[in-house]
Amino acid sequence: MTGHVNTYPIQDAAKMIGIGPKKLFAFLREQKVLDKSNLPYQRYIDQGYLKVQLGHWNHVTVGTRFYGRTEVTANGIEWLSKLIEKQRQQNEHH
Repeated sequence: MTGHVNTYPIQDAAKMIGIGPKKLFAFLREQKVLDKSNLPYQRYIDQGYLKVQLGHWNHVTVGTRFYGRTEVTANGIEWLSKLIEKQRQQNEHH
């Protein structure tokens, strides 16, 4: 399934930023950017940093199941890099 134009799955965004995907997911949940289902809060979608790619698959017994996958926009990559750098600097000062 292809994503939006100029968006990247979190796993790809993590590689671009130089952080592991699990660490990035945990960081974004900690920063209240993603909810416990790893989907972005609306304000980050509205700001143009993140999008949700909707998809579906067929389960043998319950039929069609839907899901959302968080993707990062080009602006979001830059924003995430700054957010992570800011956090690193704060950690160094403590």
